[in-house]
Amino acid sequence: MAKQALGRGFESLIPGKGRQPQAAGKGIAEIQINEIRANPDQPRKNFNPEKMDELIRSIKENGLIEPIVVKESGGKYEIVAGERRFIAAQRAGLKALPAVIKNVTPAKQFELALAENIIREELNPLEEAQAYKRIMEENKWTQDEAADKLGRSRATVANTLRILKLTPEIQQYIKDGELSLGHAKAILAIDDKNRQKAVASLAVRKGLSVREVESMAKDQPGKKSAPKKSESAEMKSMADKLKIFFGTKVKINGSYKKGNIIIEYYSSEDFDRIMEILEI
Repeated sequence: MAKQALGRGFESLIPGKGRQPQAAGKGIAEIQINEIRANPDQPRKNFNPEKMDELIRSIKENGLIEPIVVKESGGKYEIVAGERRFIAAQRAGLKALPAVIKNVTPAKQFELALAENIIREELNPLEEAQAYKRIMEENKWTQDEAADKLGRSRATVANTLRILKLTPEIQQYIKDGELSLGHAKAILAIDDKNRQKAVASLAVRKGLSVREVESMAKDQPGKKSAPKKSESAEMKSMADKLKIFFGTKVKINGSYKKGNIIIEYYSSEDFDRIMEILEI
């Protein structure tokens, strides 16, 4: 049975709330670890062994400082948030854990577990994409609604979901941490699926950077490149200055009288950075 225990404040799992979640009339309790069971629908499937070892050592030294969140289920307690802390506490030999009892629906339980993993940056991009897809389908959310509920930008949600369009082989590279979200976005720019797999395999074998993969994606066989326009020395000099100013590739097409300026960006964060420079 759970008994009342003292514990440190636990931040809300949904970004922007900033309040300690409280179970109805129960607050923070100390629960025997053998009365707690894992969440079978935990969004995160893989745990970094090194980080897990660090957490186990910390718990052995200081105990579990931040309570987990559980819900009552079949006479026991099922984890809503804090699965990694629960596993580490088990391995550290703890007999009881501080917990916030928060009885929620299965859909809300998954939402809270996903939100916590996002806050702690503990999901790999593939797990995050699969979780976004599931939570959107279950709640009938649009990408905008999912982004707002989970405290993510729409661009981040959209780009992450695109990973699910890649072949299973490439998705496995991402799951194993051999390719990043940036690599995945660059590979998605390649039209041919076989070439996608070839570039992904080469990137893993040779440890290619995102920029190197982007360069390979632009150089696609049979894809006609846009004809290059003549560029005066003055326009080239101005483009070079803009490149330094914005910290990214800048192209000027045309002349002083007429033309366009193209500022390239390679991620949502890059876009936001450029907007800040422009004070937009």
